[in-house]
Amino acid sequence: MEAAALPPNALAGGAAVTAQAASLRWQDALSTLARLAAQQVAPRTAAFNEAMRACVAAEQWREAVRLHARMVEGGVRADGTTLALAVEAHGALGEWRAAATLLEQIAAAGYRPPAATLQPALKAALGACRAAKQWRIALEILEGHADRAPPPPVGQQATAIETEAEVGAEAEAKAAAKAAAVAK
Repeated sequence: MEAAALPPNALAGGAAVTAQAASLRWQDALSTLARLAAQQVAPRTAAFNEAMRACVAAEQWREAVRLHARMVEGGVRADGTTLALAVEAHGALGEWRAAATLLEQIAAAGYRPPAATLQPALKAALGACRAAKQWRIALEILEGHADRAPPPPVGQQATAIETEAEVGAEAEAKAAAKAAAVAK
């Protein structure tokens, strides 16, 4: 379907992106953002958030990550929702470092993204840490967001990660002790 020409107006363009994203037409939302950029119109953060939300809902993780990068490069100010959506995308891709870094940015800036956005992000970040056996990072994430304690199933995942982290820490300590004994 051919999209109608957009007036070079950030508000109208943002409304178009929001409508497309609400219909889960993530490709159309990305195309609209690209057309706005070509017209040298800077969409607002909300328009980017809606396009990212559509990408995440469609499990188009790479597209969501690219969109976040475009925002950063274009000087569009990210908010807590933006960062939480980017965390979810990075986490789903197994990119635990990027997810953890973005969660640190959320905490440092004092952002309070809605629970419906933050909890899937935490779940994805914790899942990425778990897959990479990054127990300490997972525990830091849990501690850093304890005030936003997610309900199950993320809470159940957190308990499992805490248990695995303890087991992992014990194994690391035993390996270090063995290495020290061998070195003597």
